[in-house]
Amino acid sequence: MQLRSLLLLLTLLCPFWSQAQDAYTIEGKIIDTASMMNMGYTSISVINQSDSLLQDFTRANEEGIFRLTVPQKGNYLLIYAHPTFANFIGEVKVDESKTDVGEVPMISKQNLLQEVIVTDARAIIIKGDTVEYAADSFKVRQFATVEELLKKLPGIEVDQKGNITAHGEKVQKMLVDGDEFFADDPAVLSKMLRAAAVDKVQVFDKKTEEAQLTGIDDGTKIKTINLTLKENAKSGYFGKIILGGGLPKYYENQLMVSAFKNKRKIAAYAITSNTNNVGLGWNDASKYGGGGAMMRMGDGEGEDGMMMMTSGGGGNELGGYNGTFSGEGLPRSINGGVHYSNKFGAKDQVNLSTDYRVNSYQLEVSKNTRTQYIMPDTQYVNNTTAYSKSSNLLNSLNGRADITIDSLSNLVVTAKGSINQAKTNSLNTANYTDMDGNLINDSRTENNNTSTTANASLDVSYRKKYKVQGRSFSATLNGSYMQRNADGSFLSENNFYTTGTAQTFNQRKTDSTLNLQSNLRFTYTEPLIKDKMYLVLNAYSNYIKNTASNLSFDRAPGGETDTLNSIYSSDYNYSIWTNSAGANLRYNINKQLKFNFGGNVAYAQYQNTNNFSGAEFSRNYLNFFPRASLNFSRNRSLNVGFNYNGSTSQPRIDQIQVMVQNTDPLNIRLGNPDLVQAFNHSFSVNFNQYKMLSETYFYGNVRYSFTQNAFSQRRDITPEGVNTYQTINLNGNWNTGVYGGYSTKIKPIKTRMGIGLNGNYNNSNSYLNSVLNTSRNTSVGLRLDLDYYKDSVIELSYNISPTYNISSSSVNALAVNKFLMTRQEFEAVYTFWKGIELGFSFNWLLREKTDAQDKNNNIFLANAFLSKSILKNRSLNIRLEGNDLFNRNVGFSRSAYDNYITESTYNNIRRYFLLKLAWNFTYSKAASGKTPGNTETEESND
Repeated sequence: MQLRSLLLLLTLLCPFWSQAQDAYTIEGKIIDTASMMNMGYTSISVINQSDSLLQDFTRANEEGIFRLTVPQKGNYLLIYAHPTFANFIGEVKVDESKTDVGEVPMISKQNLLQEVIVTDARAIIIKGDTVEYAADSFKVRQFATVEELLKKLPGIEVDQKGNITAHGEKVQKMLVDGDEFFADDPAVLSKMLRAAAVDKVQVFDKKTEEAQLTGIDDGTKIKTINLTLKENAKSGYFGKIILGGGLPKYYENQLMVSAFKNKRKIAAYAITSNTNNVGLGWNDASKYGGGGAMMRMGDGEGEDGMMMMTSGGGGNELGGYNGTFSGEGLPRSINGGVHYSNKFGAKDQVNLSTDYRVNSYQLEVSKNTRTQYIMPDTQYVNNTTAYSKSSNLLNSLNGRADITIDSLSNLVVTAKGSINQAKTNSLNTANYTDMDGNLINDSRTENNNTSTTANASLDVSYRKKYKVQGRSFSATLNGSYMQRNADGSFLSENNFYTTGTAQTFNQRKTDSTLNLQSNLRFTYTEPLIKDKMYLVLNAYSNYIKNTASNLSFDRAPGGETDTLNSIYSSDYNYSIWTNSAGANLRYNINKQLKFNFGGNVAYAQYQNTNNFSGAEFSRNYLNFFPRASLNFSRNRSLNVGFNYNGSTSQPRIDQIQVMVQNTDPLNIRLGNPDLVQAFNHSFSVNFNQYKMLSETYFYGNVRYSFTQNAFSQRRDITPEGVNTYQTINLNGNWNTGVYGGYSTKIKPIKTRMGIGLNGNYNNSNSYLNSVLNTSRNTSVGLRLDLDYYKDSVIELSYNISPTYNISSSSVNALAVNKFLMTRQEFEAVYTFWKGIELGFSFNWLLREKTDAQDKNNNIFLANAFLSKSILKNRSLNIRLEGNDLFNRNVGFSRSAYDNYITESTYNNIRRYFLLKLAWNFTYSKAASGKTPGNTETEESND
């Protein structure tokens, strides 16, 4: 079946391949008009004259000769670019298989007379695979941020959450003058930087570090935006201060400042808030997590069978903050950061950057949860009421040094460190009933915990290119350290009504986890056929050592010494040593079609020691990780790709440990020392096409994956209502999905329209009371987006996205859950008399009831604001805003998995009003005393 799928894909790609073979060619030679010397390495792009769609891109060879291909006859534009010569645009008509434009003269910039200089007024220029926007060509309001500028650029979209899409793909990196700035997060930079300081906005696909080193396109790219600053803006500062307060007792204050001096950049921010805006939006969860560990191997081409360990909360009885706000509860946050970067040396050989961040965070959550369990012969309902209050103080420091040794080699050193101090108090009450409401058990549990987690890592990478094109060598050494210590109290009272028994715990619990990791990797690339075939060899060694001690002490009445409870305690050492080697063959069939296949062989040794009993067990695995990809790219705007990856997942420590945890007496987790690794096979086909002139793009993805020895669960519910679960290995787990969309600009009415479709199907196996259960979950969704924009006067946005969900379980075929969820969002901003802005938005979520007891948890969230900029330069803004005007923001979530469906309601931020004052300030050492800005307008409709 898998072979037939691959043959079918190759058949579908054959038309693309054949079109590439029948392409028309354009040839020529570039010369210097002054010296009549050949102009080697000049950049040449060819675009369709009718729609400005990029067709091909190349660079002239040492003799100035170039050759381009186009798919069909027609009229084209040739764009010639060289750093020291004036850009030149010429027309060419292609009506034969080979078109020779002859010698193309270019004029040196220093030889151009002032009176014959012609300024290229194009707002958008395509330079090879980079689309460059001249920022001054797009009107923005005075003191606008980069985010507002991006909304004006054709082909770039910014949604309500600050996510940026460029040419149909999500922007994952944003650079300033080619360098990272506050961890290159687009959401941070687009809000911090001023549009007036930007000279050009460049959009391109950033290649991987390995591809940049070797010069070989490996097909992996990241959509990136680079902001080039104006020269006068590089010596000065700008920023924003926002003060906001209102009813009932809500506040939101911000300070952001950025200072530039030549190549030195300094930035700082501070935010204090108890609204949804608790931060700038970067994702710290992967950096500051603590607790258990998940090991994975070979999850993709770039990892080459290496072993990775990621920290998480899986092995922790005493949880902690992971750096994010999910929308549940009432938050209070004070956070800030400082960034510094500079370049040193006559040729900027040393590039240094560092960031410091601090976050003080508090969260109070009240939550009610109803879970319906579907068993082979009956059904149960679990009702839980939970209250928690947590606080965290997080400090982190990151630094990076990029050192250019010579023109062919460089050294990169990256260091990161953080300390997180957390405190959590929680109170939970729960009960189990049958479907008639008869009480089976109830419990009351109280936890009070404090923890400290420290993380540190150091990475050193050396990369070297050779004079032979495509030959390269790289070596990477890194190490990481994580230590977590927690101490807390645990009090639980449980009553079981079917047996008339009771159970009480009064304990002190400690958690101590230490994780050390070091790895060394070598990669060597050798060209086998020039510009056609490359061999990539790699070798990798990784060592992980983990210790986890979870101790429970029974507290005796009268304050006597606590006694260790060995049943609910564990102390383990866990180590993994992995050695891997592999090869990858990359073959460029032609300029459009690239094939890549290879794999790694890895030998892994596992050692687990129970420090209580002295028992040891070890396992050795020999794994093979295959991978293959086929990518077709035409005109640099159409991409079709097929990918296959094989990877293993190792069981977590908490899944293996033979221990019983009693922190939730009604839900007890058991360890399973007989677990083996799981192997996952993943297939995907991707499609993306973008047309610059019409601002139209298509995208699509089809994926399928299945897992051998998947991590599933054995779940048993006793007559007393105690739920005991254990991780086991099972086969038969698979899932598939599809998504796609189309978006275009309807220019006559200045409206962008987008439609989308997505579907997912998941099949998973588990055991319920010793009966094999197969769960099937299906979801199908549609989406329609409409966006209208008229200068800086009116903005309208509307989208609707219905999703239909079905979940079923084989143990009870009659218990099928079906429900429809429909979300509608609308936003309008209108600028009228003397620049006053009026804005309104609503978010309407409709949820179908699943049974007669289901509450009406529909949400209609309406917001509005009124703002006015004053002072001569409009630098002071007064804004009145209301959130959730009708006080209808109900915290609600619903999920279905395996043999149960869960619904939760929780407290969240509801109606409030804020009055804000925002002051934008700027200073530059330009001759005029001002930062030369974009075309900034003061809108007035009087």
